[in-house]
This record gives sequence, C-alpha cells and structure tokens, in this order.
Amino acid sequence: LLRLTIEEYRDSKYISYCSNLLSKLTFPSIHISSDKVTYPNENIPLHIEYSNTKTAKIKVVKVSDNASTYDNFSTSSGNINKYYGNKAVAEGTITLPDAHDYSTHSTYYIEKGLPTGFYIVFAESDSTRVESFTLLTVSRFALLRINDGKYMVVDRNSGKPIDKVKV
Repeated sequence: LLRLTIEEYRDSKYISYCSNLLSKLTFPSIHISSDKVTYPNENIPLHIEYSNTKTAKIKVVKVSDNASTYDNFSTSSGNINKYYGNKAVAEGTITLPDAHDYSTHSTYYIEKGLPTGFYIVFAESDSTRVESFTLLTVSRFALLRINDGKYMVVDRNSGKPIDKVKV
C-alpha cells in the first residue's frame, strides 16, 4: 500500500512521510540474547529476534579466560567493536524462517558448549554488519550471599559448596 501511495503521489509534499515509514517497516533487524551465565561445555540456547532478514550470522569471540571479567567490562560501542575483529571460537550462519511480512519473529539457535571464560556473541543480519551482541559468562561456580558480608561458592549445577575458594 505504501509503495503504491509513493508511486501515485510522488509529487506530494507529504510523500516523504510515506517513504520514511516504508523504510522503517522494511529495514532488516536482528537481536540476540541468552542466559548471562552458563555451565562449561553445555549447549547454549541463543534467542534470536528478527525482521526482514533471511539469515543470521553468529560469531562468538572469547574476551578472557577469567569468567569474572563481566563485572568490569565496558559495553561502549568502541570496546565491543574492537573485539569483533578477534578470531572467532565459534561461528555460523543460520537460515531464518521467512514469514513474508514485516513483523518481528523469533527463534532459537543452539550454540555448542564453550569452556570456562567470558565471551561476546555477535549477530548480524543480511546487511553484513553487527547489529546485536550479548555478553556470556561460562562458569561452573555461583556466588551466594549468605548474610552480612558472608558468601559461599557453589557448583552451579549441583549446588554443592566448593571448598577453599577465596572471594
């Protein structure tokens, strides 16, 4: 309908509003998210929301072997972009279901498990540019606050306390 309106009324002073709306509706977009912490070497479900794109490129980059890097990591665009050029520890392209509409859709992509560390997972649409990222910590430990300044480190899956850990 917008395309027909633009074609028929191309000399109208308000046609730019239709053109801008058409551009917004047809612009490809992608967003990726995941659990913030996952257990080592276990599959990682990545949630992908997308519109107007047929493929998603996924790239996983290791930032650090230290899983606690998350606490002091800057998500400024300059900092994130500098990691994009690093070698991927995992990457792939997936074909997304095409609904032939302009709505936002979602799907899951299962990434193979990763070793302990701190990672950035990037996602791109057909437009071949980074559009979204999520931060991912892979650790078998969870830190539990017991009471007034006392903490306990436990195994994330079993819940069993880990002995001789300094916090």
